[in-house]
Amino acid sequence: MIKDAEGVLETLTVSECEVTDVSGKWFVRRVLPYRTQTGKVDGVVVTFSDVTHLKALQQKTNTAMQFAESIISTVREAMLVLDGDFTIMSANNSFRSQFETDEADLIGKNLFSIQGGQWDVPRLRQLMEGILSEQTTVEAFYLTLETANLGTREMVLNARRIIKCPESSECILLAVEDVTETLVVQKASQDREARLTAILDATPEAILTIDENGVVGMFNSSAEDLFGFKAHEVVNQNVSMLMPEPDKSSHDEYLRNYHRTGEKKIIGIGREMNALRKDGKLVPIQLLVSELELNGNRHYLGIIHDLTTERRRQAELRRAQKME
Repeated sequence: MIKDAEGVLETLTVSECEVTDVSGKWFVRRVLPYRTQTGKVDGVVVTFSDVTHLKALQQKTNTAMQFAESIISTVREAMLVLDGDFTIMSANNSFRSQFETDEADLIGKNLFSIQGGQWDVPRLRQLMEGILSEQTTVEAFYLTLETANLGTREMVLNARRIIKCPESSECILLAVEDVTETLVVQKASQDREARLTAILDATPEAILTIDENGVVGMFNSSAEDLFGFKAHEVVNQNVSMLMPEPDKSSHDEYLRNYHRTGEKKIIGIGREMNALRKDGKLVPIQLLVSELELNGNRHYLGIIHDLTTERRRQAELRRAQKME
């Protein structure tokens, strides 16, 4: 303290530092020049302010922040912490690894200036500006980035406000997920489904699928023509809506019995029966049912052939034979 006092007398500036006593309490010690009524500097004044409570709160906050930062640094999702001006305060290991960059190249840089300004998208900037001012969040914002080694990547961004940041009262946590491969798989699946739908719609036979509860999952265009229903009227409904009594009431019990015993009455065998059209008319059909497994779940494929023409020809043949 003597050295600090000498420095104050020499420079006539206030000296301030944090000190502890033997009991562990924290104080802010200030050494100020002492001036007489005539303005002459005649020594120093030393004051002590007890800041033990504030110090404990600061340590508690720092511990919580270190804990939070340790979690952020270990998660697989790439993350950035930004201040209110979108300056990067920290970047976790996943972000640095994913974008092959060092922390020194990110800290202190504005989000919208990194990677050649690719993040500076007007809609993204608008959404980010509302996080602190309006306490909103950014949910599933898609951003396309060009990277040096991986080419074009599709990213999904999510961001929200964080309170009690180390250098600010509040900041922004930005999570970045690379969904490029996921979108490729989804696109391939959608293409396969589109091709399958086109093939099924071109098939002259009526085709539908149901799950193990009898709920319709697919209803092709030929089925629409046969039954008079549009696909959206039948999909997600029980297939029994296409049956007259007594089949309508017994169908669900038949499915339950088959699941319980494995006894097949129609599956793999086929059956001629009547179906019920939307207009209430009955139509004779031949039903072929196959069992299949999709994504680990049991489903049934029904191929339906309209027997109306055959039945009419058979009736005409019988009449002709009687006339002979």
